[in-house]
Amino acid sequence: MSDTPEQPRQSPPSVPAGAIQFGSHIMAFVDLLGQSATLSKWNFVPKTPEDRKRWEEAASDSMGRVMRWREQFEKTFIFFLSQLNKTEVEAAKMLPESVRWEFDRLRETSLRKSHFSDTMIYYSPLQNQHGHYQTSNVLAMFTTCAASCLPH
Repeated sequence: MSDTPEQPRQSPPSVPAGAIQFGSHIMAFVDLLGQSATLSKWNFVPKTPEDRKRWEEAASDSMGRVMRWREQFEKTFIFFLSQLNKTEVEAAKMLPESVRWEFDRLRETSLRKSHFSDTMIYYSPLQNQHGHYQTSNVLAMFTTCAASCLPH
């Protein structure tokens, strides 16, 4: 045990725009199977009104499924994170007012995303912008991924 008092944790230095950043993240890579098969039979521009209507229905069905899945994943992640935060907020009430701000900084987290076609990547940094490591986002990501495997 050291005789020197522990120094308060410093926020990471701000990063200039466009700079390459490295970090550890929890991530989910999701590819909705079968979406390209639905549209692959449409390798031509529909010419007749009937073909156009069938193409619009196929595209709407395929993209609609992808868009609904994206929305549901994000809502579920936020829901699980909010449930975890409720417990943390109750715990924070027991802390002295003078340290609650630091507790709030500990809890800050974010969900980031990247989408292309029927593939989605969701990720959340393990260390927040204040330099604190997170666990609630890890649990929320695992729970959201598990919940997304359940039949709808």
